[in-house]
Amino acid sequence: MADPTFDSSALSQALLQSPSYINPAYATPGQIAQLRLFANELTKPTPVANWAQGLGSLARALVGGNAAYQAGQQEQQALGVAQKQATDVSAAYAPSVGAPPAIAPGPQSSVVPADQEAYIRQAAQQRGIDPDTAVRVARSEGLGASAYAGDDNSSFGPFQLHYGGVAPGGNATPGMGDEFTKATGLDARNPSTWKAQTDFALDNAAKKGWGAWHGARAAGIADNQGIGGGPQGGTQLAGPVRRQIAPPRRKSPREARRLSKPSPKAACRFRRLRLAQCSRTRISILVLSISCSRRFRRKR
Repeated sequence: MADPTFDSSALSQALLQSPSYINPAYATPGQIAQLRLFANELTKPTPVANWAQGLGSLARALVGGNAAYQAGQQEQQALGVAQKQATDVSAAYAPSVGAPPAIAPGPQSSVVPADQEAYIRQAAQQRGIDPDTAVRVARSEGLGASAYAGDDNSSFGPFQLHYGGVAPGGNATPGMGDEFTKATGLDARNPSTWKAQTDFALDNAAKKGWGAWHGARAAGIADNQGIGGGPQGGTQLAGPVRRQIAPPRRKSPREARRLSKPSPKAACRFRRLRLAQCSRTRISILVLSISCSRRFRRKR
């Protein structure tokens, strides 16, 4: 039987006219929190005795769910408006900063890489350096590269002689370019000095190895590889030398017999153990013989 006291339209009107009702169209953060609390109260389960009360509970749940949905939508809209306002304010008050100056392109070389490689091979052979290793190091640096300069226009030539104080960060430290200019009076930024750069780089490698070139280590070339008596080719890296262990030597029969004999101390100990064992055995035999003789006398 229907509950005559229940009227869904009257419940909706009462909610709208209630002083605690919050319109989500212009709700503040505090009102949104109150609206969520109101929705939670409406969606709480209540005991149902008949179908009318069940219908009333369903209506309250629908109203509460709608209120919660409106609160969520209004909160998202408020967040979007706040973010847009913050962006507009920061853009209005931010100082105008121009784009960072572009790095000027470095010098370009017109020398054919094949000619550079031929000269590197010739210069390396004159200094007792493996030509293939020297070419590998040069290719790991600047030989055949599309640009003559590298490391933010601070390294130049086939062996990338580096100048300090040109590029920022880790490239600001002085390098072989500064040493090249100090020793020869030439500037590695000038592509016409590439032969003098090659001679200077290979002279340095013949004395100190390839440790100054990061590209050589990245290519798996050891510091002294291909230099003087160093290994030719391969990708061996500098590291601890492992000692080779020779296989065990076969012993002669005489040596085997000598090693198989016990030491004097061990032999003496072994003899003592045998004497003690023989003494215990003799005592046991004597005791057994005495007991047997006594038994024989009793029988007689």
